[in-house]
Amino acid sequence: MTTTTSSPLLLLALAIIAFGAYGCAQHFDRQAASRMALQHEQNEKLQAEARDRRHQFTAQVVGLQWLNPLVWKDYPTEWNTLWALGLVKPNSDDAQVRKHPELYSQVRPVAGIAFNLSGRETWTGYYDTYVRKLFGKFWERYFMNKHYFYSVARGRSPRREVSGMRIEFALPPQLDTKEGTDLARDHFVGYFGTDDPKYSSTLQPADIIAHVGGPAAGFRSLDAALDYLETHPDKTVWVAAFDAPSFPKYKQLDETGALLILAHPDYATGREPLAWLHRPQRTEIEDGKAVSAWKTGFADAAARGRIEPAQIGYVVHDAGSGDDAAARRLGPLAQAMTETFPERDITAHSFNTAALLGDLNAGTAATNLVLAIAYAHHRNTPVVVAGTRETLNGERDGDAPAVTTVLVRPPAHPTPFDPDRKWFRASGHGNAYLPWWGRRHGVEPPNLQGWSD
Repeated sequence: MTTTTSSPLLLLALAIIAFGAYGCAQHFDRQAASRMALQHEQNEKLQAEARDRRHQFTAQVVGLQWLNPLVWKDYPTEWNTLWALGLVKPNSDDAQVRKHPELYSQVRPVAGIAFNLSGRETWTGYYDTYVRKLFGKFWERYFMNKHYFYSVARGRSPRREVSGMRIEFALPPQLDTKEGTDLARDHFVGYFGTDDPKYSSTLQPADIIAHVGGPAAGFRSLDAALDYLETHPDKTVWVAAFDAPSFPKYKQLDETGALLILAHPDYATGREPLAWLHRPQRTEIEDGKAVSAWKTGFADAAARGRIEPAQIGYVVHDAGSGDDAAARRLGPLAQAMTETFPERDITAHSFNTAALLGDLNAGTAATNLVLAIAYAHHRNTPVVVAGTRETLNGERDGDAPAVTTVLVRPPAHPTPFDPDRKWFRASGHGNAYLPWWGRRHGVEPPNLQGWSD
């Protein structure tokens, strides 16, 4: 009797326990699923925030140097960028201009950077000369001027060393990459004493990364530089470029030696930036619709700077002129500009660098960035650098045709040039090819515009 009565009760108890366990398991499963969903949502949010930060990331342009045979060595780099853009004239009392107006009235080669007089110069030797002149303009003040941006001069505290500097270098495929980076590293050590404990606390040579290619190589080097700054907010980075497509000819307008000095937006430079650089955006051309790609590129560039596309004031591009390929590059860009800026004379609001200087190859992007920085700073307007050279074919194997856009924004407090004031002119070798630096905080503009230290 007892056994018969207890068996159903036992079964009932077991059923209740099993049901409770099942319910608990479901409850825990729901909790686990809820936690996983919440974690997934948080991960997606973090990833979206990271993408937004990367998309919006920008760098300060602290200074720059630009070498080209069109450069007048006695006028500062700042003036030469504006001269190339057609915005300035020589000083009214310039004796050379009065004596030879036919030579100095328009942009043309005036002074070679490297030479091949005997016809026996090599690619490496030509490149070597450019690198020495690029780096060499900084070394004397680095050791002697405690107010210079980079300086180990006596009395400078704290010192700002160049040891271990990351250099993202756009180079042509004709140059042996290892030999080219080794040469640049050796010159860096030689000029800045990074192997001497008196001048270097880390004894680190430059960290040079080569980006080998054509016109798009400079965009890749800029993108890599911004990647570096985003994860190294306490560092600066150099974006450099060299090419001489007409070599063994020399003193040609298509030669480039360029150096941009960039810093994280939170880096305390003690200076007003020359401009702000955003990331390059490479927009692939789908179904041959290049105009649509350009309009997307302009919209993306504007979004990076939190402006409207119509607020872009100027476009610097590399379409070139004079042949069918140039026309096929320029046509879609011009149409996209007309549709994006319908009330604007696009000829007056754009600059075709390649039409003036020729095809700059690996020096293309850096040269256009230099000119865009100058225009943005002095005209106080956002500028887009438009890379057209992949419109017909991608530069690297496997790359689809694409267009590239980079937004260049002016600083909050630019120092525009005064057309009625005289420009600084170097009276000797020490100030020849004077680099262009952002103005130091608390320092009044110099009496002669263009002086920069």
